[in-house]
Amino acid sequence: MRVAYISTFPPTKCGIAEYTYDLVNAMRNIRGHVDITVYRLSNGDVVKNGEYDFAGFNIVDVDTLAGSSTLDLSKILDVVEGHYDVIHVQHEYSVFPSNTRFLAFLRALKRHGDRLVLTMHTVKHHSCGYADFQRAVSEIADLIVVHSYLQEAELTFQGVDPGKVVQIPHGTRPIEAPDPNSGQMTFLVQGFIRADKGLDVLFKAFGRLMSEGVDARLLVAGQPQNTYNFNSGKALEALGVPPRGVHFINGFLTRREIGALYASAHAVILPYVDNGCDIGVSGALHVAMGARRPPICSRVPRLVECVERAPQLTFRAGDPMSLYRRLRMAVEDYKYVLESVQELFRYAELTGWDAVAGLHLAAYNGDDPHQPGFGQLQHVGGFTASAALRAP
Repeated sequence: MRVAYISTFPPTKCGIAEYTYDLVNAMRNIRGHVDITVYRLSNGDVVKNGEYDFAGFNIVDVDTLAGSSTLDLSKILDVVEGHYDVIHVQHEYSVFPSNTRFLAFLRALKRHGDRLVLTMHTVKHHSCGYADFQRAVSEIADLIVVHSYLQEAELTFQGVDPGKVVQIPHGTRPIEAPDPNSGQMTFLVQGFIRADKGLDVLFKAFGRLMSEGVDARLLVAGQPQNTYNFNSGKALEALGVPPRGVHFINGFLTRREIGALYASAHAVILPYVDNGCDIGVSGALHVAMGARRPPICSRVPRLVECVERAPQLTFRAGDPMSLYRRLRMAVEDYKYVLESVQELFRYAELTGWDAVAGLHLAAYNGDDPHQPGFGQLQHVGGFTASAALRAP
């Protein structure tokens, strides 16, 4: 089978790039020959000294800057050559434009493949003006991949043919992170920093914890994304949070650095706020799951996997007091926190990248797109989508 992926890709600093790398890395391990080509988009911001292995598949660089307003779609068509069994576009609204030019681009791509597949990492809510565009995309594509039932239900509500939508979970990469040695409770926030990440809510909640003399610390690691202007000192000062106990690590972390960082953390905080339009899932949540660190999650669509499987650890989005109570619970009864997260950790094992790659292969082959529940995730399309798929 010949498969082409069109996506941002490492060493570009981008969550979609990291996702596609993990998927391709697992696809090349599947038993039998899968010939993979990646048409690599870059946003111009690259990781230095990243730990990536590009052996075993082809990479074609596209000479245009990724971004909904900067991407020249014709440059992609210029370099796509030959014919593929599957062309798979990793779609994100921040990368690709949402207009008729993109629809024409998809139609042109179909001349190069038997099946056109799009993963819609973000589905827009019907109230936000994208329903016509999302229906048009689904009419052109042969298959739409989403990561959660919330996304699937929203597309169906908007009139997308449910037979074209397949739910495949976001993959989870195991991360070597030994249990922290420090007795001091350490909370971690890791990932791109944006306004919708809810750091103001977190700082208010953690500031209250500090004011009570609790022995805890907060690590905030990541770099501002796009044009978001974040000044850590001003943020703490504006919210009245004492700087003691709060530490910032500014920059995009390599995979090795992420493992070392998680080794010092007891729990991960995901204080996201909902913008009302974007329905997706969180790659940062899957990083926490892969490192087996309990996530404390706001109840927003992007964190639905946490809400469903570890509701005791969730709090009302945008509510510092609700988050404060979860932080206090983690400090006072960490054993209960670990007990509460066991179902989510089992889900992390089910969504290993080998299994997720197997689900993709089943979908590429046209197997039943309405997949069984994740309790049966290992068995899809007559084969076991797990370690049995790896080459002997």
